[in-house]
Amino acid sequence: MAVIDPNTNAIVAVALSPTSGGTDFALVNQSTGLVYMRQQSNIVVIDGRSASATFNQALPSLSFPGYAIRSLALDETRGLLYMTSVTTGAPPVQGHILIFDANPVSATFHQMLHDIATPANSPTLGIAVNPLTNKIYLGTQGNGPGGLSGIFVLDGATLSLNRIAGTVPSLEVEVNVTSNLVYATSNGNRLTAVDGATNTLLALIPMPGLITSSLSFSERLAINGITGRVYVQSSDVLSPGKVIVVDGDRSSSNFNTVLTAITVGRDSNSILVDEGLNRILTTSIFDFGTYGTTIIDGATNAVIATVPANDWCFDTQ
Repeated sequence: MAVIDPNTNAIVAVALSPTSGGTDFALVNQSTGLVYMRQQSNIVVIDGRSASATFNQALPSLSFPGYAIRSLALDETRGLLYMTSVTTGAPPVQGHILIFDANPVSATFHQMLHDIATPANSPTLGIAVNPLTNKIYLGTQGNGPGGLSGIFVLDGATLSLNRIAGTVPSLEVEVNVTSNLVYATSNGNRLTAVDGATNTLLALIPMPGLITSSLSFSERLAINGITGRVYVQSSDVLSPGKVIVVDGDRSSSNFNTVLTAITVGRDSNSILVDEGLNRILTTSIFDFGTYGTTIIDGATNAVIATVPANDWCFDTQ
């Protein structure tokens, strides 16, 4: 993995992974400076602490033979790393929520604290944390006898796990911490909205585009906690790609309705919100000759730039 100085855009180090396989999703712990990257059944950890003897080097990976890691989330307040995973091999498929100590000064640093199983044949996908309420939300897709689908909520204090009534098979989950609202991409090209205060279903919002790609489900949803806007990136290939804008402001008369769909590159696969600048960045595989990034003004919903690239564009972090 290359380490780039954002001030100069120069590569300043190359960190060699101690485990094999490609990485396809990164999560940065802003409190500790550690970077976590998903790698099949491993989590690669890069030390981003400038005062550390292992600065810009890989620490020992977190490895889970027989598991496929689906998604990651951090509770920086409590120093916890949450992962969703599923067993590989013969059925039934078993979903798990793995909770790790992410505090470098803790005696149990990078050790598993809890392994919580979901109902059999209820594989877990996306996961998100509300550190203010200590609630963790995850999307599941029932698959097989007894499998349950929808959005589950885990109480971080009691570790009790409950399905939210009325929710449907879901993939990625994100939380607006400011307004205590939970959103998830769901089957049938719908966006699920949940009230985090009561953990009840608010709406199933139809989307004007394909949003349920299982190949890159974990990076199609982003929220601006300041404006309340929810951004859903479609995975359309035959038709133009879209960034779908949903009003997530509780006080708005348009609450939980689609405001607009902004045309972007086809087969889009990652989206990021810069709350300070009120900008949305998306990447795509097709168009812009042929790979590229689209930058959107969150105030006007206008595309203000398209940046071509020479290779595949994936993560925006």
